[in-house]
This record gives sequence, structure tokens and C-alpha cells, in this order.
Amino acid sequence: ALDGFIMIFSSNGRIYYASESVTSLLGYLPSELATSTIYEITYQDDQSLLYNVLLNPVQQDDCSLAPGKNDNQVSFTCHIKRGSLDYRDEPIYERVHFVGYFRSDADLETLIPSSRYSSTPASDTKLVFVGTGRLHTPQLIRNVSLIDVNKSEFVSKHSLEWKFLFLDQRASPIIGYLPFEVLGTSGYDYYHVDDLDDVVMCHESLMRKGEGTSCFYRFLTKGQQWIWLQTRFYIDYNQWNSKPEFIVCTHNVVNYAEVLKQKKKTDVSGGRLEQSTPPTPPSNWSPKSTKRLNR
Repeated sequence: ALDGFIMIFSSNGRIYYASESVTSLLGYLPSELATSTIYEITYQDDQSLLYNVLLNPVQQDDCSLAPGKNDNQVSFTCHIKRGSLDYRDEPIYERVHFVGYFRSDADLETLIPSSRYSSTPASDTKLVFVGTGRLHTPQLIRNVSLIDVNKSEFVSKHSLEWKFLFLDQRASPIIGYLPFEVLGTSGYDYYHVDDLDDVVMCHESLMRKGEGTSCFYRFLTKGQQWIWLQTRFYIDYNQWNSKPEFIVCTHNVVNYAEVLKQKKKTDVSGGRLEQSTPPTPPSNWSPKSTKRLNR
């Protein structure tokens, strides 16, 4: 379902598996979550209640998180932090309702699909929670590229003012536009506002050097979704007077994992300490604080 994802985590909170749909709903890659715990992304005021649920699976009827009473089914609600490219962004928490059951960790091999996102359970774990999480008010994140990156390259040509002069036919399945729909329009009409400064710097460098490779940036498709691109470009010069005539671009769709990796590398090289785990929100959260909690 569009509003749900599957997650498996141990009674001590270690996440073993998250389905692909968690990316569009909460902004995390499954591989990210497989190296963290459920507590790291849970709102602080909910952590003690969550702890009681996971550590006392037999006494679920007494839990204040309103567990389900259908046989051995367990249900609880907590606020989960959305993933973000920049750890400095103000945290946003989504209300997520989990429904599932506890199983022995010996069953993990049959429960977890064969995937690079799953991790091996620790020897001290006895029970794991297997369930689905559903957002109370789902809002699909539209800046994540889910396109097959192995088949996602296309070429365009632009004027020196960055207007489209040509668009490769391979672009249509990727960005949704037919060539005639973009000809004469500016490339800047499709770039994300948060990426404009970096894109401008790349284009200024191109005009000085005659060639180069862009930063990662977001491009708005015809379907109103943001995909990540990286572009190799060069200036084509007139063979008679050596004046620049147009710009040739080869665009490649970038996997979201590469964007995250590059973002962390940039933060480190820029002298900023990258946090390995999401920052814990203050316990005295109030509606007047800068944190957003979606109920």
C-alpha cells in the first residue's frame, strides 16, 4: 500500500529489515535503517512507551500504547522522524501506527527477503517484531529517484542562455516531456529552488573552462516528481570564428544513495561534523518549538 511499509526489528530496537516503500514515505533508504535502531528515529517522548512494548511482549494488555487484542497481534503508535539530506534541517515527525507480532529470531531467515538491505541478527536477541507501519497522514516524498539508473541517460543541447535547443528521445521515459514540449524553455524552469545556487556555480565554471561536470541537482518531471541528475557538459564552438555556439549536456539519473553519500562527504570536507545518528529532540517539545510533529 502507498501509505505503509514493512519493518522488522528486535526487542532491543535493532532494525533488521525495512521495505522499499519506506523511502517514499519517510525518506530513508532501507540500507540506512538496517544499521540503526528504531529508537534513533523515534520521538523521545515515545521511546519509553515503545521500550515497554518491545521488552514486555507477553504483557501487552497493560501497555499504554494501546496494543491490539487480536490473538497475539501487537499494535502501537509512535512518532517517527523523517529522513533528511541535511542533518541541520528541523526535525519532522510523522505519526506511524505499527501492527504486527513477535517471532523468534530463529525465524528471521524465512521472514526477511534475500536482500542487501537485511542484516544478520545478534546472538543475544530472542524475539523480533514483524509488522507494518502506516502513516496517519501519508505524504509521498517526491525528490527520490526510483528510476532504473542503468537505463537513465539522455542528451540535450542548450543555448548560452540555457534554453533547450534539442532533447534526446531517450529523455521522454525519464522526465516525461516530449522534445517539442521543452524546446525554447529554460533549463532553470525545471530545477529545484534549493539547488539553484549550486547549479549556477557549475554553469559559471562551465563558461570559464568550456567543459565540466555538474553537482547533483533535482529536475522536475512532467509528472511533478523530482529526480536527481548529474550532468556532463561542454561548449561547442564555431569552427570558423571559434565563438561559443551552444552547450551539449549528457544527463545521468543519480541513485538517491549516491546523493546521500555525496552529501555526507561534502559536509565532512567542509569542516562540519556529520552526525551518524539522528539528533534526539528535546523532551519538553511544545507547539511553539521549532520542531514539527505530525499527529
